Amino acid sequence: SSTPLKAPYLLASPRYSEDGKSLYLLSNIDSDFKRLTKLDIATGKMEILSKFAFDIDEFLISIRQNRVALITNEQGGNGLRFLDLTSFKELPRPPLVSGEISGLRWRGALDEDDSEGVDGIETNKKPFSAKTVLGFTLASARGPRDVFTVQVGGRVSRWSNSASVELNPMDFVEPQSISWKSFDKTTITGFYYAPDTTKFPGKRPVIVKLANDDNNQFKPSFIGRDNYFVNVLGIAVIYPNIRGSSGFGKAFFTAGKNSAQENAIKDIGALLDWVTTQPALDAERIMLSEASTATSSGIDIPSAMTANELAQAIAKRYADKIAKAADIKNIADIVSILPRTQEGKTMGATLGIRN
Repeated sequence: SSTPLKAPYLLASPRYSEDGKSLYLLSNIDSDFKRLTKLDIATGKMEILSKFAFDIDEFLISIRQNRVALITNEQGGNGLRFLDLTSFKELPRPPLVSGEISGLRWRGALDEDDSEGVDGIETNKKPFSAKTVLGFTLASARGPRDVFTVQVGGRVSRWSNSASVELNPMDFVEPQSISWKSFDKTTITGFYYAPDTTKFPGKRPVIVKLANDDNNQFKPSFIGRDNYFVNVLGIAVIYPNIRGSSGFGKAFFTAGKNSAQENAIKDIGALLDWVTTQPALDAERIMLSEASTATSSGIDIPSAMTANELAQAIAKRYADKIAKAADIKNIADIVSILPRTQEGKTMGATLGIRN
């Protein structure tokens, strides 16, 4: 196209059309979100094929099935949707738990990197009589990544069980999607893993987990060893998707970067205020930590701070509201960050969160 493009923009995951004259790809040109787009190679003309008000993370085309499978990014979690390849109208979507979806593969695909054939051009023209079946992997709060198949508009089948035989996956907590208003009334969202109130009555301590990469977005996936905090220690864990997180559109991503980094810091400040309004949470026992389970995707543009520097800035700014800052490197004066803790005042150490 001869039209000048203004950064940040994205052109990704190109796949040839059946006739080789066009490319299907993901693009956020002239949009806040990544959309399925068809590019005419000869003219450079781009046709928008999806107009969802959220990102498309991944897509896969089946020419024989006349379907497009889409992994969507909706309010922090992945959804699975289907479009008719001729009309691009949406087809019935399968009922799935919230989590992180990846690894799309149409049944009968010939190439591991694409839907059917080399570079997405179907090489096998023999009619495919089997039912329309798509394979994928799904990680949820109650288990790491497992293999599933789904018939378009039909049944979902599970083919593997990655959970340990020594653990009951139903013991793992399903997260709650939460939201709060930041300083400028922008709605910020996150995921809240709450301990069992019958096992752990009373106000619970809180760990706020910051993404450990400046491009990250937390999805309601399996939180691994962090389940120990929730299920064994009775500590509530919150994973916020503050401004600067990917997966919520270009505007949200850039609103937490460079000169706008202050927005991301204040988003956490608003979360700390939100905790004080929750009767089940103890605002006197909040720990700030870096997450090790967040997933990364999005537009890669430079930021003024590293994720670790952002965590330090948050800890210093809200020292009066945070009882502990853990796993945050290169903090010059730990006592200045933790003035409310007895150990911080007397020994320069941090106070652990206790039941």
